[in-house]
Amino acid sequence: MVKFAYERKYKEVCLLSGDADYMKALEVVKKQKKKIKILCLPNRIPVRLSYHFPTFVLSIPGFQSAFTFDKNQKITILEVDVSKIVKTVKNRRGGLK
Repeated sequence: MVKFAYERKYKEVCLLSGDADYMKALEVVKKQKKKIKILCLPNRIPVRLSYHFPTFVLSIPGFQSAFTFDKNQKITILEVDVSKIVKTVKNRRGGLK
């Protein structure tokens, strides 16, 4: 991620992780003027990252997880339509509908 930022191979990074260990790498990427977005599941919100970068929590129906956040966190809840994801995966694996 850092190497490609310096090599200007992308303009925006979307990190799918609940791990705050990426903080240092993301700080370097940010200094390279790249847009950063974090994607995570409700049970793995990277709290430290959510104060610094836009964080999108993928809310999946039937996936029970209660979480709270404060107004200083940059969190947006995204409702996921699982039926569309399953259909897409099946189509890519052999044309099933």
